[in-house]
Amino acid sequence: MKAREIAALEAALGYHFKRPELIDQALTHSSQAREREALQLSPAGARVGDNEQMEFLGDAILGLVTSEELFHRFPNFTEGQLSKLRAHLVSEKHLIRVAQQLELGHYLRLGKGEEKSGGRSKTALLVDALE
Repeated sequence: MKAREIAALEAALGYHFKRPELIDQALTHSSQAREREALQLSPAGARVGDNEQMEFLGDAILGLVTSEELFHRFPNFTEGQLSKLRAHLVSEKHLIRVAQQLELGHYLRLGKGEEKSGGRSKTALLVDALE
């Protein structure tokens, strides 16, 4: 990703990445990573990083941060009430809005097949990159 694209995304996020390789990996879909490996655009046998593991971790962090905030904001809610509220807040329906506001589709690094099939606007890909 070009430096000015990273700068634009950082401005939209309100956060500066000290390690720009992390934002690059977070926006790299597995289709692009596997393509690069197949074309041997990385050192022999080296795995090209994609966002799948980061999405797994991001999902857990989002759940934790949301849970903590709800726990403090609503001390009288039951566990069931808190769980329903958290599920609602971290649902695809809410996360896609944020991804669209940030225009994450513009920044995604996709393989040719995903690019052709409209991957930049696919909800699942956008939400995964956001997480």
